[in-house]
Amino acid sequence: MTPSLVPGQLDPPTVTDIDARSADLYWTPPSPANGIITSYHLSANGTETLAVSGNVTHATVSGLSPFTVYQFAVDACTVIGCVESSESAPTVTKQDGNHSTSALIYSLSQFSAHL
Repeated sequence: MTPSLVPGQLDPPTVTDIDARSADLYWTPPSPANGIITSYHLSANGTETLAVSGNVTHATVSGLSPFTVYQFAVDACTVIGCVESSESAPTVTKQDGNHSTSALIYSLSQFSAHL
């Protein structure tokens, strides 16, 4: 049996299916694993948001704010320690569907309008 060490290099997660309040993240295990990966820890803008089992490589991060820039990272951990990926490219959550962004226009006269 190979002794456990801190995991090797870990790429940043791939962000998919982002909406106003959540984002789906996918990642690949570190190379080399240097032992059994016991858990992954996901962070958004430097704050840990979620921990999942070491056999999982996909998760949905929820509790995000609408129309906000996020960068995500993932840590892979063995019993010895963890390695952190670099951050993903900046991603913007969508505008919240509960808030209208359209302007209200009404006529003041036949020649002007008020926004």
